[in-house]
Amino acid sequence: RSATFMIAHTNRLVKYYSLLVCCSLAIAGCSGGPPKPVVGDVTGKVTLDGSPFGDGRVVFKDSTTAIEAVAELKPDGTFQVVTPDGGLQVGKYDVAVQSPPPAPLSPMEASKGVPEAADTSKIPKIYRDFATSGFKAAVASGKNNFDFEMKPQ
Repeated sequence: RSATFMIAHTNRLVKYYSLLVCCSLAIAGCSGGPPKPVVGDVTGKVTLDGSPFGDGRVVFKDSTTAIEAVAELKPDGTFQVVTPDGGLQVGKYDVAVQSPPPAPLSPMEASKGVPEAADTSKIPKIYRDFATSGFKAAVASGKNNFDFEMKPQ
């Protein structure tokens, strides 16, 4: 009798500890991992000499990490930054206005060694580089609106 009691008692303990371990793992798995970064919704408008400028993209470069986020300009010059986190992480950014990336070359064009295209961008060169644009953005949580006025060079 005592051997049967010990086996039954041991089986109950194994089941109890197994259930406890499973519950602990489930709770740990539901914690969601690392916390999501605090982000701000970033929108704005780019103008050239007072007129909407919609030919290019706005690039935000984090002043600390040098990570970049890109927003395509709409024809009316407006933009919205969308990242996997939703918006831009809160922080300070250097900003540049750059041409859209070139269209990909077909395999035939690539094999011919197509010469580099002439610079036809209407973006004044000073605004294309983070170091010379003079554009900065301090992103806070919530809504952020940044308007960037370019002057002809």
